[in-house]
Amino acid sequence: MKQRQTKLNKLLKLTLLSGAFAFFAFLPGKAFAACTGDPINDSGCANSGNFISSVKNTGWPTSFTTLNWTPVTPPASTGITMRVRAGNTATPDGTWTDWLGSDGTNATNLSNGGSLAFLGQKQYIQYKAYLYSTDVNVAPTLTNVTLSYRSAGFLNSSPYNINADDAHPLTPLTWVQNITGNGYVGFQLRTSPDNSNWTAWMGPDGTVNTFFEDPGGSGAVPNVLQTGNNDRWVQYRILLKSNDGVGTASVSSISLSYAAMVPTITSSSPTASTG
Repeated sequence: MKQRQTKLNKLLKLTLLSGAFAFFAFLPGKAFAACTGDPINDSGCANSGNFISSVKNTGWPTSFTTLNWTPVTPPASTGITMRVRAGNTATPDGTWTDWLGSDGTNATNLSNGGSLAFLGQKQYIQYKAYLYSTDVNVAPTLTNVTLSYRSAGFLNSSPYNINADDAHPLTPLTWVQNITGNGYVGFQLRTSPDNSNWTAWMGPDGTVNTFFEDPGGSGAVPNVLQTGNNDRWVQYRILLKSNDGVGTASVSSISLSYAAMVPTITSSSPTASTG
């Protein structure tokens, strides 16, 4: 018990790191130790360690700008370095980038506040912090990490009532747009039978992941919006964004059309009557 108490006294701190706990300890005969196991019993500890964030979801592919972090009075004998990786799937897989530094390769680390433009357009991102110390008397502490990216904006139309009891096939959207530089315009549609129970927002492939992008109306409307259960209500939304922070996008007019359903007429013959 006495030896256990000695090790307990050498536990330096428990630091909250972006929602996760990391143990930083001084262990007998060792320098600073970052512990992912049990620092009291000297398991899972090393003189350095990594913290990997959870996957961050921006909602759609976007341009990341900077990663900033705050070390607490970092002594010269300690250090914190960072790298990022990104992709377009919710779970990191082979399509994700490697852990990258400032030059967009895995041979460097990020500079604090440096550009993340090398990631391109991605929806998901993670960062990895590497903490280390060569002095048994000091330890690095990371208190805040800020990830910045360019926001995009959706503009939703008012729901439109076709005023018919039967489904009316929608024709592709057309619009007039003005784009400069790397601006972007995209549309999605949804329908409803009662203005309460709506389909998901969708592009030409029937999912939320795509957008109608041709202002001339070449994108086919998904079948689910053509043959729905009395989908008499329709709504569109516009995504306006800049892929480089400089380009602009605007829309001046929009045309949404549908095919009128011609009623079926059953022929009949006159019947003579007397009376």
